[in-house]
Amino acid sequence: MSGSVSGQSPNSKELQKRFEAEAPAAWDEFRQANRYAQGTWKGETEATGLADKYRGETELKVNETCRVLRVTDRTANTSEVFAQNPKYWFHLKSGKGKAWILFELYQTEQFNSDNAKEIDRRLNEYGGRMAENSVRLNPDEQLLSELIRSPQTRFISVISSQQDGVELVEVKFETPENTNPRKLTGGVLLLQPTRNWLPVKTTAFTRNRVGTGTHTVQFEYLPGQYPLPRHADSGEVYQLFTDPNPWKSSSTGDYNFRVPERLPDTQEFTLTAFGLPEPVGVVWVKPTPRYVWFLAAAVVFALVAITFRWLARRRETPSISPTLSGPATT
Repeated sequence: MSGSVSGQSPNSKELQKRFEAEAPAAWDEFRQANRYAQGTWKGETEATGLADKYRGETELKVNETCRVLRVTDRTANTSEVFAQNPKYWFHLKSGKGKAWILFELYQTEQFNSDNAKEIDRRLNEYGGRMAENSVRLNPDEQLLSELIRSPQTRFISVISSQQDGVELVEVKFETPENTNPRKLTGGVLLLQPTRNWLPVKTTAFTRNRVGTGTHTVQFEYLPGQYPLPRHADSGEVYQLFTDPNPWKSSSTGDYNFRVPERLPDTQEFTLTAFGLPEPVGVVWVKPTPRYVWFLAAAVVFALVAITFRWLARRRETPSISPTLSGPATT
């Protein structure tokens, strides 16, 4: 990564060194701590040319080996499910309160097909990034840690600021060597160092062959050591080179995410969980009910208690030595 930035004061250079040393590691730690975060996101979007406001809801559920993503268009009252478990991948659809219809199903050995990979892409695009949206730079969803570590990124300035008495750091950067079709040309990150360097606001500038764009997101967070987002407001302005009127969009989103103390069981990621039969040949070993474990533990505890009580009584019983008697001798 490029080092010094011309025109900065010595204090700014020290702040940049601190930022480079602390922020990427803090973002990686944040992602690791929240890797099993799950819950719902509800949002609304308005855009130029969109007749009706879009209202959507996304529910994400994960465990160590499974993922399920339920996406609901609340305007059209339709839903889709994308899911993966150790035995198969599936895609469901439903419309206007109707039952689920199996749209796609792929066994694990079929996953190399392009259609199966599309399910994985949707899971990654929406589900994998839902809880960690705050440490990605919209609109291309690039991880901030990867962006900062990239040799293409060059800092313009790193300065401290205050907002409502809270210490913040403003980072302006550019990526002049980016060659992506809609390339990121630069941006501004407003970060809170005392909160894992999480962004309070991000601004991204993009450019392609036909126009330029500016995308902003502002975040509010829940309390906690690794605080998940609670609310986000975003907006985008895209200006065509051939049109004086820009295209605009604005969105609001409310998050209800947390890391559960106990992860969902694999059975919650199957077709059965949605009222559909399992694929032919797929058999799941039913987990032992909790009450069985509780009963087994109670029996073991009772046996241990009886054994200790028996040993204690045996120690308390006095030892009596037998006496030998016989006829007297003369």
